[in-house]
Amino acid sequence: LLHFRDMTWLREQGFKTYDFGGYAANTADPALQHINEFKDSFGGELVEESNYASAAISLLRRVKSAFKRTPTSRPATS
Repeated sequence: LLHFRDMTWLREQGFKTYDFGGYAANTADPALQHINEFKDSFGGELVEESNYASAAISLLRRVKSAFKRTPTSRPATS
């Protein structure tokens, strides 16, 4: 009911699209199938989107990840 109210209000505001935030296509997981069925019950159309990250962002993530995994050594104390 909350999603329907949101959709109704957003339509009144001029919005044409409501994104449920993902769809588990071709899943064998019963829990995800139930979520898909819930989303399907509203009608509409499934829109495929790609997640995109630039090469620079991908490189930055790899460098950041490498630094997190690198153990640090501390100087010996006397």
